[in-house]
Amino acid sequence: MWKDKLPDTYEMFVRDGGDPDLFEGLIQGWVDSTGDPEESAKRYLMGTGRLTATKARYELLCEKSKSAIEEIKQVGLRLSLPLP
Repeated sequence: MWKDKLPDTYEMFVRDGGDPDLFEGLIQGWVDSTGDPEESAKRYLMGTGRLTATKARYELLCEKSKSAIEEIKQVGLRLSLPLP
């Protein structure tokens, strides 16, 4: 199921030497512990050493994080909340 929903992450995992049979369980465990597979599966796998942290992957995560922070900021502006 997860390899079909997250094909890019699955391919990276297998290419890095990860056991394809473990991928489903790793991601399901992440989801069961309230992880968001679409937003943070790569971050979870890199943070736990199951996916190699390369410069390109790190930069991709940084860009996604910047986008998420900007979205949060825009929500705050619409709510007229004081921003930190």
